[in-house]
Amino acid sequence: MAACRWLRGTDGHECCHADDIPSNNRLGNLRWGTRSDNLLDAVRNGRKAIGERQWNAKLSDVDIPEIRRLFGEASFVAIGRRYGVSEATIRQIKHGRTWRHIPEASP
Repeated sequence: MAACRWLRGTDGHECCHADDIPSNNRLGNLRWGTRSDNLLDAVRNGRKAIGERQWNAKLSDVDIPEIRRLFGEASFVAIGRRYGVSEATIRQIKHGRTWRHIPEASP
C-alpha cells in the first residue's frame, strides 16, 4: 500500500496524518485537508520549527511581548537595533506576519 502522504486530490487537498507519522496509515489518524492544515499539524506536533526553535532565530519567545510593547514608544529602526534585527523584522512582527504563535498580551 502506498504511503498516504503522496496522495493528493484534484481539488488541492492532501492526506493529513494527525500524528505526522507518514507510515501510520490507520484510518483514525488520516483526514483530507489543505497543505496549510498539514503544516499546522506539523507545528502542533513539534515537527516544524517556529519562533525561537528555528536554527537561525535571533529573537526568543520572551522578546516578542516586549517588542510589541515598544511599538508606541520607539521607531521600528530603534527596536530592531536594540534586539539586533532589521527594521523589516520588527515591521513583520507588528503586522502579524511572523511570531503569530506568541499571544498578544492582555491590557
